[in-house]
Amino acid sequence: MKKIALTVALAGLFSSSTHTVKADTSPALLSEMFGRGIHAYYVGNQDDAREMFTSAIEHGLNDPRVFYFRGILAFDAGKTEEAVKDWKLGAELEANSGINFSVGRSLSRFQGNGRVKLESIRQAAKLEALEARMQRAKQRYGELAAGSTPPVAPGKGITPPPIPSDIVNLFGADVAEGAASVVDNDALKNAMNDPFAGEATAAPANTAPAANNDPFSGGGNAGGNDPFGGSAPANNDPFGGGADPFGGNPFGN
Repeated sequence: MKKIALTVALAGLFSSSTHTVKADTSPALLSEMFGRGIHAYYVGNQDDAREMFTSAIEHGLNDPRVFYFRGILAFDAGKTEEAVKDWKLGAELEANSGINFSVGRSLSRFQGNGRVKLESIRQAAKLEALEARMQRAKQRYGELAAGSTPPVAPGKGITPPPIPSDIVNLFGADVAEGAASVVDNDALKNAMNDPFAGEATAAPANTAPAANNDPFSGGGNAGGNDPFGGSAPANNDPFGGGADPFGGNPFGN
């Protein structure tokens, strides 16, 4: 009786009022079938659940949880090898899909040694998928690097092009071609040298004062070189002699 009811339920999932829909072209129907299998598992209908899970897998449902739950049914039935096979298929699908299926939340009610075994299988599959991706990336990088630079024949270096003979050496007058130029960086090397060491020094002129040329010599000056043009003062008169510059006595005596 249960078998007939299950067959009717499956037929209802894959049929509509107008036409039949294939399961592999309708992910929504496959997800609904998987959900009904989960419900059957939790209410204790192990056979119905297994039938739903198997039908969903055969029609192309790419959800790792359907493999995990079918493996749980096998584990509960004491079929450990069959359970491990389903768990490995689900773990491989999960590791390579790149989709978060919320596996931990879906399996929260499955605990114990079986859960530990399932988690170890999932972890190994993730590590294997990561290693495969890294290997592909490394290979791809090697292909790109090999295509970017042409290979060089072993034992042959790159010869630089010859220098044209018509190039003029702009520094030929200062530095001989092929000779090394030494630059002295000592800025104070000749700072203390006498800048006038190579010049001839003329003898100093005779600077002895000429006779009677002292304008301040007093009465000893003959008057010929007096800068003020006057004669020698008489009687020490600073105004130029005995002549009265004011025309005589202004009071008439």
